Amino acid sequence: AGLPVNRVIAQAYTSFEKATVVTVPQSLAADKAITIDRKGLGGTAFEQLLIDVKPLAEVTVIITNTGSGVRAGSLDVHVGEGAKLTLVTLQEWDDDAVEVSQHNARVGKDASFRSIVITLGGNLVRLSPRVSYDDRGGNAELYGLYFAGDGQHHEHRSLIDHNVSNT
Repeated sequence: AGLPVNRVIAQAYTSFEKATVVTVPQSLAADKAITIDRKGLGGTAFEQLLIDVKPLAEVTVIITNTGSGVRAGSLDVHVGEGAKLTLVTLQEWDDDAVEVSQHNARVGKDASFRSIVITLGGNLVRLSPRVSYDDRGGNAELYGLYFAGDGQHHEHRSLIDHNVSNT
């Protein structure tokens, strides 16, 4: 997991009760995307989601966020050696929803990670996609798109930490 970048994420990290883990088996070349639909049901929720892509696997994961409420948490992604992951997250919240999330990707040797973050709904949505590397040869691409209307606040705070050479 990446270190929390702000107080809200730190609170969420110490407050979630259970994590959801999605594991993509080694060498799997998925012909269909894995879809995860997350719906806010009002109230406040602290969440932790881990997507663990084992070595040499190739997959696309699409996460759709809808509904209402206040949600804070982390999305941790491990891309194993030689694996390829395309991650698409859609924030299509109701008008009153608030989300503050940190996306932490750890990219392995010769692995490839592509993140596409699209925010269309919600009152306040602040996402912090972050990438670091386990070894040389890893590649990361971060894309983002958001549309904010009157009274909405949307932001994506992306960071790729080239903590290893040749990445």
